[in-house]
Amino acid sequence: RYPDVANVILAPASSSGVGVSTWCGSEDPFLGWCVYGQVWPCYQVIYRVQDALPVALHTVVYPTRPYSQPDVSVRMLADAPAVLDVRIDDRRDLIAMAPGGEDDIPLDSFVFRRADANSSNGQYDIAVVRMDAAGTVYQTCVRGGEMVG
Repeated sequence: RYPDVANVILAPASSSGVGVSTWCGSEDPFLGWCVYGQVWPCYQVIYRVQDALPVALHTVVYPTRPYSQPDVSVRMLADAPAVLDVRIDDRRDLIAMAPGGEDDIPLDSFVFRRADANSSNGQYDIAVVRMDAAGTVYQTCVRGGEMVG
């Protein structure tokens, strides 16, 4: 809403529909206010998801430069483990996130081969495959296993 300053884009992903509303300085309902020694209006984002429990809502937070408004979209490819297809202008990121485990996760032409369940100490295994507009992979990043492909 303020193009002359740095911002963030919040891009939710869910296998079901996500409703998003924003509030800033509203008095009825009283939403969108910051309090720290004084009170001033600030943005508050509310997500609404109607789905069977348990449900997880993944959100990509993408920082932007002043006067920059990239086209960001996020789509869930799988729920468990979570695999997101994130598109930012001409770039595509495939992101896999899962609690420590042994199951392999396919990511395009790669396989995220995860370490055994005991090696990650209850933390999440994460893998990213970054591609350009032509689909050429130019970067991968892994925590909790290895990328094979």
